[in-house]
Amino acid sequence: KIWIGPKVPPLYNPDQNLGQLILKILQQTPDSVTQISADTGASVTCQQMYDRSIKIAKYLTKCGMKEGDLIGFVMANTENLAPIVFACFTLGLPVNPLAPVMNVKDIVQMFSMTKPKMIFCDAENLKVVQNAVDEMKSEAKILTVMNKIDGYKCATEILRKMEGERTDFE
Repeated sequence: KIWIGPKVPPLYNPDQNLGQLILKILQQTPDSVTQISADTGASVTCQQMYDRSIKIAKYLTKCGMKEGDLIGFVMANTENLAPIVFACFTLGLPVNPLAPVMNVKDIVQMFSMTKPKMIFCDAENLKVVQNAVDEMKSEAKILTVMNKIDGYKCATEILRKMEGERTDFE
């Protein structure tokens, strides 16, 4: 015998991906703090995390990233890491995180296999990442995460909210 209980509709859409689920949960408690940086003490509310994730997702889409394109990370944990990862999850972009202390040889070994289209890194290890990308003869676009370096886009710039800008997918 098979016991069957009453049919209950799923609490969340079973067809949504992980990123969409995360964004939906962030919207449910917008004023709650969802992240506190142990290093800087910066806190981020659910609404701020949602807004940041959407901004990054829009930027990635504008850059031509499409489902299945891999995004690399060679960076330490900062308050900008989670929204970038959530944006990737929302768009169906797999991620390949590497430790920020990896050297050129290790980065080349890993990214030669995964072939990221875009790489986020710290300003402190930008030269190592750039050397690895050059050695691989890769077309991967490199962005810094917290600090602006001339000639490179910075996630902090992307996250600046412009007046009147919508923070949902249009």
